[in-house]
Amino acid sequence: MSRTTLPCTEVSREVAEALTEAFRGAIRREQPAVGTEHVLSAVLDGDSAAGKVLAPTVRASGSMMGVIRAKGIGDHWVHDDDAEPVHDLAVTGLLREAEWAARRKDSDVPPPTGALRAALRQALLYADEHGTPRANTAHLLMGLLHTPQNRAHEALRERRVDRSDVLARLRVHPSAREPGEPPRTDTARTLRKMGLLTGRRGQLSVRLVAKLFGNGAPVFMVLRLEARRQAIRLGHGEVTTAHLLLAVLALDEQLTAAGERLSPELAGSGNAAELLRSRGVTLHAAASVALDLAPAAGELPRAGEFPEDGALVKVLTKARWRAEENGVPAGTDVLLAELLAEPEGLAAALLTGLGVDTDDLV
Repeated sequence: MSRTTLPCTEVSREVAEALTEAFRGAIRREQPAVGTEHVLSAVLDGDSAAGKVLAPTVRASGSMMGVIRAKGIGDHWVHDDDAEPVHDLAVTGLLREAEWAARRKDSDVPPPTGALRAALRQALLYADEHGTPRANTAHLLMGLLHTPQNRAHEALRERRVDRSDVLARLRVHPSAREPGEPPRTDTARTLRKMGLLTGRRGQLSVRLVAKLFGNGAPVFMVLRLEARRQAIRLGHGEVTTAHLLLAVLALDEQLTAAGERLSPELAGSGNAAELLRSRGVTLHAAASVALDLAPAAGELPRAGEFPEDGALVKVLTKARWRAEENGVPAGTDVLLAELLAEPEGLAAALLTGLGVDTDDLV
């Protein structure tokens, strides 16, 4: 798998949902692969401003979706949706998330085509070109139409839609410079809804959250969910302390992209990522090392069945105790301290693999 760093590695909620729906559509029709045509159909079935550039009316979008469905029956496509293999860490991770969200009980999940991988990579590059922290629907469509050698373009050609013209209009469309809503799995989004970010009034106040969940438990709760997301993206079948360390870095990236930080009540408890960055640790670099710390799972567990390493639960408990003893909020600082207190753990192995002197972090 490529360890090169893409400037943009995240997608908007609409793109995440389109990718998931593409997998669901291929599963329902028992098709052998998820291709650019499935993603195009999912975008057309939505209500995005970028989608209307391609198909301005319901009739136009319906006609193109009809072409895709008709060609899919009996496999009447001219293009096989193949392309030079792209196995970038970010692209593979995003597709694994969509696959995991789409999978149903006792159903086989078809793999993504090479052309879909290439299109998603190009969408992330378009997002960086337009200065957005995540790829939105406009970037996804541009990625799908970047090359004429795929089934998405074949669907356009059947409806006599000029690919180059649509691509040119998308590049200057206002939506191409909008970041889009963060996906539902975004950790910062959950903290925002809880009112735990500076200047944000969420559905729950900081004091009420602390009373309901205990000292710092909200931060640990969302980091636990983010750790599972990181395990999914890497194709691992168990959540470990290494994924918890990735979650700390991921939360920091999400807050930075949103221009937000933890509320004053939690101030001083979330500096672990900054400390790691000062040692040259980035999320992409850490994920690249973490990828090799555990074998890839043949099939990812379902949501309610995703196992956690016993060491992860112990670290979270001991971090909460440490916070209570020191009279500080249970945030990423005490969590990093406990991760480093386990020199034989996977989190320490991850940092060692990055060339970081863990003794220097204590």
